[in-house]
Amino acid sequence: MTDVTRPREISVDPYRLEDDTWIDLPSSIEGRSRPGAPQESEQFWQSLRDGEVSFQRCTECRRYTHYPVGGCQWCGGPLRYEVVDGRATVNTWTLCLLEFGPGMETPYLAAIVNPVCEPELQLMTNLVRCRVSDVRIGMTVKPVIFNDDQRALLFYEPE
Repeated sequence: MTDVTRPREISVDPYRLEDDTWIDLPSSIEGRSRPGAPQESEQFWQSLRDGEVSFQRCTECRRYTHYPVGGCQWCGGPLRYEVVDGRATVNTWTLCLLEFGPGMETPYLAAIVNPVCEPELQLMTNLVRCRVSDVRIGMTVKPVIFNDDQRALLFYEPE
């Protein structure tokens, strides 16, 4: 386990940590858990490997769905993948000071973001390339794709 310095102060109006720690991209994603490979999600992971963000979009109601599934979460209609710009808004976040799983370098910022293309969706991600004290609920973030030789993961950074 990594030795981590705790924040000096936590404010609640607005909620923020007075912590100037810089959170960068992880140095490696090699040790991280690997996502499963169900047929519905293969195109999502392939688009990340190709440097793009894509979500499934319903051909009937035209809403986006994520995590990849066999039918629209809103109306049950058929889905097709579409490339999106990936921008999102931070819904909530937390500073993680303990290792959650293999390959997770502490400290890191876990967040749930809402994509601009479908604000009711929620994506679990990590925020990177920012100071902890600069993170705000409601701030706009853009995608950062970390590629290694075998896979890619989607992170977000402030716009």
